[in-house]
Amino acid sequence: MPNLFVYGTLMFPEVLEIVLGHPQKSDSALLEEYRRYALRTEVFPIIRSGSGHRVKGLIIRDLSSEDIERVNPPTLCHGSPLSLRS
Repeated sequence: MPNLFVYGTLMFPEVLEIVLGHPQKSDSALLEEYRRYALRTEVFPIIRSGSGHRVKGLIIRDLSSEDIERVNPPTLCHGSPLSLRS
């Protein structure tokens, strides 16, 4: 089952449980060489590569394909596979 790195509102267990419909395991993680940005036109943050920076987030563990769809629908999916340190 896949894992997913999150760095915004999904870091709040209450929000994640509402989105997934059930509680889920997660661990603290750092995404090296990336930086978090707030956009004036959006209500959620984005991340971009940023030398010398790191983004704090969570790794959500053991997600089903349905969970992935609920957390990251194709219309919002802009992610890429990355290596993380947890």
